[in-house]
Amino acid sequence: MNTMRSGSAPDANVASVHYAIRNKKNSLEATGFGNYSAVSDSGFSNPKTGGYYNISLNETKGKWTEWIWHELITPNYDQNDLGILFGNNQMTVGGGFNYNNQELKKGPFYNVNSWGSLNYKTQVEPFQYQEWEFNTGVSGQFKNFYNIGAFIYSKPLWYYDYYEPRVEGAKYYHAPFVYTQLFFNTDYRKKVALSASIGYGESPEPKDTYLEAGVSPYFILNDHFSFWYDLFVSKDRSNYGFVNFDSNDEIIFGRRNTFRVSNTINAKYTFNPKMNFNFRARYYWGKVTYVQFYELQDEGTLASTDFTGNYDYNFNVFNIDAVYEWEFAPGSFLNLIWKNNIFQSDDAGTDDYFDNFKKTFDSPQSNGISVKLIYYLDYLSLRKKSS
Repeated sequence: MNTMRSGSAPDANVASVHYAIRNKKNSLEATGFGNYSAVSDSGFSNPKTGGYYNISLNETKGKWTEWIWHELITPNYDQNDLGILFGNNQMTVGGGFNYNNQELKKGPFYNVNSWGSLNYKTQVEPFQYQEWEFNTGVSGQFKNFYNIGAFIYSKPLWYYDYYEPRVEGAKYYHAPFVYTQLFFNTDYRKKVALSASIGYGESPEPKDTYLEAGVSPYFILNDHFSFWYDLFVSKDRSNYGFVNFDSNDEIIFGRRNTFRVSNTINAKYTFNPKMNFNFRARYYWGKVTYVQFYELQDEGTLASTDFTGNYDYNFNVFNIDAVYEWEFAPGSFLNLIWKNNIFQSDDAGTDDYFDNFKKTFDSPQSNGISVKLIYYLDYLSLRKKSS
């Protein structure tokens, strides 16, 4: 895959090879991939290259299955022109298990699934500790087709964040934390269904509680029309992160409180098996209010500073995605797409939800309409007609 640009903008290329090998009994499997990236400002004459590979050995047969895996991303690997990459210069080794029982005959559950994994991550250059990562969970489906489950995700030891400082070679010594979530949903075969979740996180830092909740009612009005609503709310106290650089180019971190609300309405109308209309409208508000500023030290700890300023931040987005899809011939589609987008941001951290909602819809908006045609040509059919 390539991204070619004119002028001084960089060109990029990413190549990838994937594989899956199984034994004759289909009880063991080796899977993975290898990626190669090249980014250059001069037409690939002197590109910056990098690699990314993943190797996984899996047991695939039986109720209990286990796996081990290894992954490495070199410092110069860059796929962001073709797909987002959250971090590079890291190596991970880990393992885990899964238990899946679909044959329960006694008790309230129809099936039960549980899982767990433990990963150890380091930097590649220089080779140094980054973090331990752990997760485990369980879920089950009742005989009335309701589902319930819970999971725990944790970085149980103090760890280094090499990305939040925004400067190569810098690091932040982050406190361990644990996060747990409970989730539940009713029977989606019914005309009215509901899913809900609640999450809680904590760390040794004082006043560092994280809370979140989500709910999604789902409605089927008839064989053609269905819609659902998603509401998600989260609040994080004493979150630490990058703010800016001071007058001496020292890295400034801040202790901040964050709050997020996301409202999404989805609807689908099916005219017939080959024609449908999908609609999605979403309003998102995020707020960051700073409590205290610190100077990041070389060893990753935080020290007091006299840095000041208003870095509170409100972020508002409203967007609509509407798609009409018609399969006018086998494998051939006509899509008519409407996109609406509003973006608004400021530093008024004291404004509430309704203030931000009003500011959003008082802001300029952009609209776009596009038409996409995909036509499938059967080569063998054309060859038969020509002969």
